[in-house]
Amino acid sequence: MRHSIRSRIAWTYFLLIFAALLISGVYTVTITRLNHQNTLRLSLESQARLTSAWVAPLLNPADGQVVRDAIGQTLTGASLSSSLQVAVFDKARNELYNSADQKAAGVSSDPEVADALNTGAGESTRSAPGGSDMYLYVAVPIYSDHTVIGVCRVGESLTPIEDELYLLWQRLAEGFLVIALAAGALGVYFARRVAWPIEEITRVAQLIAEGRLTERIRYHRKDELGEMSDSINLMASRMSEQIVDLTEQQSKLYGVLAHMESGVLLVDRASKITLVNQYAESMLQADTQTILNKWHWEALHSYRLSSLIDEVVLKGQPLRRELTLLASGERGVERVQEVYETPIVGHLGAIGGAVIVLHDISEYKRLARMRSEFVANVSHELRTPITAVKGFAETLLDGASSDPALTNQFLTIIHEESERMTRIVS
Repeated sequence: MRHSIRSRIAWTYFLLIFAALLISGVYTVTITRLNHQNTLRLSLESQARLTSAWVAPLLNPADGQVVRDAIGQTLTGASLSSSLQVAVFDKARNELYNSADQKAAGVSSDPEVADALNTGAGESTRSAPGGSDMYLYVAVPIYSDHTVIGVCRVGESLTPIEDELYLLWQRLAEGFLVIALAAGALGVYFARRVAWPIEEITRVAQLIAEGRLTERIRYHRKDELGEMSDSINLMASRMSEQIVDLTEQQSKLYGVLAHMESGVLLVDRASKITLVNQYAESMLQADTQTILNKWHWEALHSYRLSSLIDEVVLKGQPLRRELTLLASGERGVERVQEVYETPIVGHLGAIGGAVIVLHDISEYKRLARMRSEFVANVSHELRTPITAVKGFAETLLDGASSDPALTNQFLTIIHEESERMTRIVS
């Protein structure tokens, strides 16, 4: 569902006011709670120290039950508030008295008791045993001749404080509701004044985004929206000029690539082929739709060529190799390609892909092989007559020249072999 700029401005204004009121309310309630709890903590600490002074003379480790009874009688007769929970523990944290439960509960594991013995004071907030109300507990050590002999803990329910805070929340909510409604009405008024130039800017910006770069914003006030309008108009003009330049450059580039007698591939950072010229299609025996926007290892079907592309993209160094590729669609036909690859270096030196240029040198390789075979064949054919001429000449030099008939025979053979070499050379 599309919301208008007016409704969004109004709702934003309303939500900001509401959030500010909510934060101030939370802050007020939090500060009030902390003040009440701090006051209660100081009161409980004073009560705990007073109670510890009462029970200190009664802590006699000789008879535990007598001590428990004496503490119970003393604190029961004291003018303590009925809302207080008072508990007394010996140095080993054994519970000697608890106004909430007259039965001893054994060794206490409550953190405030341990803190009172270790640091001289302890407090914690938790629910009371067997109930859901939260209590604030404060514990202080019991001294005898400057020696810790036990712990006195006093606790009181936080329910009265929470009830008071609940009433405070109700009063704040009523005031906040009135303020929020007034703020909403003001938000609608201001939204109408601000929204109409924004709506005009949005409309024209959408038309520009759709390609209608001749559209312009007719808003020229000297404010931030006016500056935005001028910037968008200027951006549209420059985009129009750049698109014309890019179109011309793209046409030139495609013209050059289309008439190159080399295959050109462009691979992006994601290893997908984004450009291929006609010569590369012919060399790879595949059309553009088959290999464009596909991973190079999927489109090229050549492990060695794909490995070289990955190496260039990862290392960022150009390389040149010769590869023998089996042409697609030509059974058993191998094409020798000279592959030159160079990385595309983007912003801040990041590797954005690679350019691969393929030169088909199969015909050159074939001619070189024919030349090599021809030279080898000629060498082989020349070796026989040369050997014959050399052999008969050495025979004549060794004395066979004294026999005219043999000399004439050898000279005839030498002449014939010379004619043979002439034919081979021709």
